[in-house]
Formats: sequence, C-alpha cells, structure tokens
Amino acid sequence: VIAKIIGIKQHLAVAEIICINDKPLLHSCSGVIRQQDVRQLDTDSVQIFKCFRPSDIIKAKIISLGNQNDYYLSTSAPQFGVIAATSTMGYPMMALKWNKMQCTVTKVVEDRKVAKLDFDDHDSNEMNTDSLKPN
Repeated sequence: VIAKIIGIKQHLAVAEIICINDKPLLHSCSGVIRQQDVRQLDTDSVQIFKCFRPSDIIKAKIISLGNQNDYYLSTSAPQFGVIAATSTMGYPMMALKWNKMQCTVTKVVEDRKVAKLDFDDHDSNEMNTDSLKPN
C-alpha cells in the first residue's frame, strides 16, 4: 500500500492509506505502524519519530486487520518505508541510506526509515515530492 503519515505517537505511526495495489482508494482507510513492525531487527530500540514524520509518503504492507478502525501495516522489509518526504523546513528530501534522508535545499540530514529503491544514478535519488512543496 501507499500511505501518508498523519500522526506520530510514542510506539506507533498513524497513516492514511491512499493506494492499494497501485489503485487509488475512493474512501479513506487508516492504518497503524507499530514499533515492532518498522524493521526486522532490534525492534525494541525503534524510535517512531526517527523513522517517520507527518506528511511522509510511505510504502508498506498490510499484515492484518488490526482493530475495528485500522489496518496493521509493516515496513520491516527493505523495500518498505518512506518513499517521499519533506524536510522540517518544507523542502523535498532525497534518500542517502536506509535510515537517512537529506534536504535538497538546506542539505540538513534527517532520520527516516527509507524504502530501498533501485537507483541507477545519483540524480534518481531525488524523490518526486513536487506535490509536497510548500506554497
């Protein structure tokens, strides 16, 4: 699924699911990423606020129905995580490594759980965040 992070709590991130199997949803569905579902190893030391921020666009997998209102999502596999983000200053970010992204304008590095994407060259590291740019 593709989802937008809409909230961060101490042990989970709340997301609005916007696309399932490359098909946009006609109505909103919500999901949560629990601390233990962020990555495969060392799950006890995961700090949600260092993995996701509100407005991040993520790729995740639905792992169960969860509770009455939310699906449980996982980003534990390398191909899942943040696929588009803006910096705290509101500028597009690009992936540096699995846990770091860099603002394309200020060059400030921020923590994220980054989805592993196939990069052919340096220019393709810049993520498409045109829709996330401040007005």
